[in-house]
Amino acid sequence: MKLKAGIFLALFVLAAGFGLAAGAALSAEEDKAHFEGELLSGSREAAGFKLTLDAAFEEHLVLSETYDASSGEGSSRGARWSPEPLRLHEDSAEPALEYPSLFLTLNYYWDFGEPLPRELPAALADEVEALIAEGGGERRFSLSDFTDRAPLCFQTRNIAREPDSAAAYGLASGGERFALPAPEDAELELSLYVNTESYSLFVSVEGPAVDAVSNSVYTGGGLYLLLADAAFFTGGGAEPASPELLPGGAFGIYRVPCEAGEDGFAVDLGAAENIFPLARCSAAALLAGPEGGLLLASLEDGALYLTEIDPDTGRAAQRLKLAEGLEAPGQGLRLFTAWNCGFSDGLFRAQLGERYFFARCEDGRFEPLPEVGAASLPDAAPAGPVSAALASAACEDGLLYTLELIYWPKGSPEGGFAYAHRLAAFDGDGNRLYCEQLSHQLTDYFNRPPSSGTGEFRLTGPERS
Repeated sequence: MKLKAGIFLALFVLAAGFGLAAGAALSAEEDKAHFEGELLSGSREAAGFKLTLDAAFEEHLVLSETYDASSGEGSSRGARWSPEPLRLHEDSAEPALEYPSLFLTLNYYWDFGEPLPRELPAALADEVEALIAEGGGERRFSLSDFTDRAPLCFQTRNIAREPDSAAAYGLASGGERFALPAPEDAELELSLYVNTESYSLFVSVEGPAVDAVSNSVYTGGGLYLLLADAAFFTGGGAEPASPELLPGGAFGIYRVPCEAGEDGFAVDLGAAENIFPLARCSAAALLAGPEGGLLLASLEDGALYLTEIDPDTGRAAQRLKLAEGLEAPGQGLRLFTAWNCGFSDGLFRAQLGERYFFARCEDGRFEPLPEVGAASLPDAAPAGPVSAALASAACEDGLLYTLELIYWPKGSPEGGFAYAHRLAAFDGDGNRLYCEQLSHQLTDYFNRPPSSGTGEFRLTGPERS
C-alpha cells in the first residue's frame, strides 16, 4: 500500500542537511502521529486484536504505530531516521509473467549489402524490400492480411532478457505457443530507417485492449501462469477470444519451464504445458497456497469456487463452492474493489463488490467461513462515490476480523483520493460484533507529491504481539 506523507517532507529536508537536527524535529512530530478511532457499532469487548502500521517515507524516515482496538488507544512503537536509504520490504525476487497484451514491437538491424534478417517473418519480406527501394519510411496494414495469429506478450519481473527485442520493452513474447486469432482491428506497422551503413527496422503490432485478470505464481521451483477466458476480448469486450491457438487448445493454468540464472530466471514459453484446463469463467485469480500448492479462485456461472491444485499432477485436491447467485464484475477485473483475492496465515479471502468471502485452512483442508458484507459506507462525498476494499483479514479463536480501506475523490484541483480505514469483528455465524472507523495523520497525505513512501497495515490476534 502506498502512503504519501507530505507532512514529513520537512523532516526529510532537515535530515539531509543537518542530520542531528532532524532527530529533534522527528521526536517533536512523533507524538502527533497516532491512530484515532470512532466506534460505529457494537462493543470493544469483541475487538481483542491489534492493528500495526509500519511505514517508510522518502527511504529515510521509519515510523511504527500500534492501535489496540479493545481499548481504543494508539501508541508509537518508535520512529527513527536512517542516514542511508532503506526499504521496509524488498521487492520480490521471484519471477513473474503478467499483463498479457497484443502489443509487440520487434527490432531488426543489418548492414548494407546483407540479406534480410533470418528472424524476419517471410510474409513481410516483400514489403520490407519495397521500403528499402523507397529509401525508408513507414507502412501500415491490417494484421490479418499477413497472419491469422496474434502473439501475446507478457510483462516480466526478474526474468532474464531474451534474445528477441521484445525484452527491450520488458516483455516476453509468447511466440508460437501463446497466440490468439488475429483480431480484425489489429494493425501491423513497419518502420524502416536508413542509417549511414545499415538499416533499422521496427515491426509493431497493436491490437484491441486486453482486459487481463491473468497472473502467475512461482511455487515449488516452478512458474505457473493463469489465463482465463475473462482475460481476453476481441475488440470492444463483447465476446471472449477463442483459445484454439493456446497450449492444449484451452484457457487454463500453464506450467512454464523456469530456471534460475545469474541475470535472473530464464523461462521457456515455447515449452509451456496446460496442466489445468479451465471452462468459461467470468473472473479468476491464481494464488500460492499452503505447502507449495496452488489456489484458484474462480467465478463460474454465478458461483464462487476455491480450488486447491497439486502443481505436480495438475489435479484438484479440493474444490469448495463458497457462494452462488453472484453477478460477474464485468470488465476492469483488475480493479481493486471489483475482484480482490488473497491468501495468508491460513486464511483465504475474496471480495466481489461489497461482499467478502473466506475459507480457513486447518490440517491441510479448507473450510468455508460465513460471508460478511462491507461496513455501511457513508453517504457519497461531494466529489463522488465512496468505495471500500478489503485490505486484510485474520481469524482467531472463532472470531473473524477485517480491515477495510474506504476512499473517495477529494474534489480538489490536485485530484487524488481521501482515505480512512474500518475495523470489524464477526462471530462464527457472520454477525457483526464491532465496527470502528480509524483515522491517522498519515492518511491525509495519500497521493500528495512530491513526498512518497511505502507502508503496511497488519492485523494481529489477541494472543500475538
